[in-house]
Amino acid sequence: MYEFQLNDPLSILGGSSTAHLSWARALKLMAYATAPSPGSRYQPGSNWSVAKYATAIDPRTASSPGQTAITNSGIRDLDPHQKTVLADDVGMGLSLAAIDMTYGIVGLWDCYSLWLEGLLQLVQSGRHRRMPDFLALLQKPISGSTMALLECKGSTRNTASAGQLTSACWQLHNVSSVLGIPQRSHPIPQVGIACMIHPGAPIELTVADPPEELQLPDDIEIRLRANYAALELAALGDVATADAVRMRYELPSWGRLGLQTDLLPRSEVLSVDQTMLSILPGRSRLPPKVREAVDLELIKKRCVVRTSLKIGPSRRATALKMDVGNEDALLGEAPRQERHSDGASTDALDGTPNAKYRRLEEDRAEDGSTSVLSLDIRVVPDR
Repeated sequence: MYEFQLNDPLSILGGSSTAHLSWARALKLMAYATAPSPGSRYQPGSNWSVAKYATAIDPRTASSPGQTAITNSGIRDLDPHQKTVLADDVGMGLSLAAIDMTYGIVGLWDCYSLWLEGLLQLVQSGRHRRMPDFLALLQKPISGSTMALLECKGSTRNTASAGQLTSACWQLHNVSSVLGIPQRSHPIPQVGIACMIHPGAPIELTVADPPEELQLPDDIEIRLRANYAALELAALGDVATADAVRMRYELPSWGRLGLQTDLLPRSEVLSVDQTMLSILPGRSRLPPKVREAVDLELIKKRCVVRTSLKIGPSRRATALKMDVGNEDALLGEAPRQERHSDGASTDALDGTPNAKYRRLEEDRAEDGSTSVLSLDIRVVPDR
């Protein structure tokens, strides 16, 4: 697990100055959140590649567990459009991981899909930029409520958090009702998180907008859980079963749009198994605070990194693949102790030509889902 700087004045995530988050879990949740959804009729593929973001945190700075997460300085050289996409996706993944590690996300529904279904109303009409990202169901309540609206932000600029949270709060407050619940009489908890992903600097999460208590409608918990399970199934390759789950629980689905389920991708094995190759730049243009925490001789070296990301299904997804009507699986089993394994090989990466190093991060959540991230690094000899 990495250590992230945390600005949490309202103690939504505990009020500490740091947060320890699993990067492997953040990538898993990023895969779920970007899985195929009937909210959009255009889908580039059965799932998005998330392994490509594994080196957004420079693995050379993580020679031991709990190392401060430092943004890869090579991001500075990306095209502005690529920076925007990376910041948005990584900010979303880390924001969801922060909420999940603190409260446990057991249900998830994107607000755009809710809006299309007429289940989310806005004060000022519009589309994506006028509404939050997600409605989440939490295992552990925030201020008495197990449901919350989330808006996730990310930027590669080191001064953007304040402006992004201003925008996030406006998007959150622009919701007039959700699921028929008027915000004025029964405010839904709202949380905005902005992630600063400035090249070469520590990653910082800033949290705003404390939640308020809310009484859940009788049927919404099961639907939020079902949609989250459908996102997981789709991310792990079985879009057909994901859609069958959505149809069973009367959620937006391809079937309701007139597309037959047998035309959708189906996978016998639920998994994400992605491998990426990337080059870490050799440079030492880092803030003074970072220089004290990293091996500058190593940072100056160019490295080739082979990234492997494997994600395994939860018990709920496995059960629903066998029977989409299994409500017992949706309600979940008793919580189990979470396990994290985070470390490096005994062969330190010392900066010498062709030196090798491996960082391995394993995460098992309470629902049984797993994510394993391995980074094999080799120093590139000087020319």
